[in-house]
Amino acid sequence: MYICRIILELVKLFVGGFPLEIDEMELAKLFAPHGDVSTIEIMHD
Repeated sequence: MYICRIILELVKLFVGGFPLEIDEMELAKLFAPHGDVSTIEIMHD
């Protein structure tokens, strides 16, 4: 009998200091080399 264990690690990362004009696509390109990007939410003050 084989037992398969899946560990799912969800991480939320909050970053700042980007230009106000940056969009989701540009952020995805910046972070893609460091791992899979599943969701991007841009919050403005």
